[in-house]
Amino acid sequence: MRAARQGRAAPAVPAQEKCLPARGFSVESGNETAGTAGRERRVTSGKDDEEFFRQRGFGIKMGFVALAGLAAWWHQRAKARFALAAGGGLAAVSSLVALFLGMVLAVH
Repeated sequence: MRAARQGRAAPAVPAQEKCLPARGFSVESGNETAGTAGRERRVTSGKDDEEFFRQRGFGIKMGFVALAGLAAWWHQRAKARFALAAGGGLAAVSSLVALFLGMVLAVH
């Protein structure tokens, strides 16, 4: 008020509101410690989470690759019509899923 009376602009006081972190970042709250008025907040990049999900996705993809190989082997060794059909179909579907997961991992 005093600044406005003297012809100066009053400094803007930021409102205390919750802000969301930028994309790719996460906010971690620390424990309250003696002598601090509030909680500590740290902004982390979230790279550890991305790496974890990328490794997990790669593991899932490799599981489908192994399943496709096993089904193709079963299809090759089969004598019965049902085993030929099931092995070939499972090999084809799991190969397509592995291909799709590979493209998803390459893009993200």
